[in-house]
This record gives sequence, C-alpha cells and structure tokens, in this order.
Amino acid sequence: MNRVLLFLTIFSFGYVFNDILKEYNLNIIDKVKADVAGMDYRELRRDRDFKRAVRHVISGNCYVDGSYVYC
Repeated sequence: MNRVLLFLTIFSFGYVFNDILKEYNLNIIDKVKADVAGMDYRELRRDRDFKRAVRHVISGNCYVDGSYVYC
C-alpha cells in the first residue's frame, strides 16, 4: 500500500510540475539548433569537411564506424 501511495504522489507531483512549466512557458532543456555556416543538419551530414572535422575532434576518446560514433 505504501508503494502505491508513493507512486501516486510522485506521479501527481510530476504532472503538476509539468503543468506549471507549461503555464509559465518555462523550458528546462533548451532547444538545440544545428546551424553551421548557414547549413542545417541534413546538409552537415553530407558535408565531407564537416565530417572530417568531427572525426578529428572525437578521435582522442571515441572512434567512428561508418556513420556511428562510439565513446
């Protein structure tokens, strides 16, 4: 019974907190925009120089396998 009450309390708190954020138009996480030199993310995915620069930056701790990056 205590677990059910705890679950309902946590759920209700999250629901109310979400409503408060919407009411005051608050965002906890900012929106991200992929815009480099006027190119959106689709154009950046096709740009060879951008891909090469990303591979160079992450080469220290991560590795690239095709279009995937593993860290």
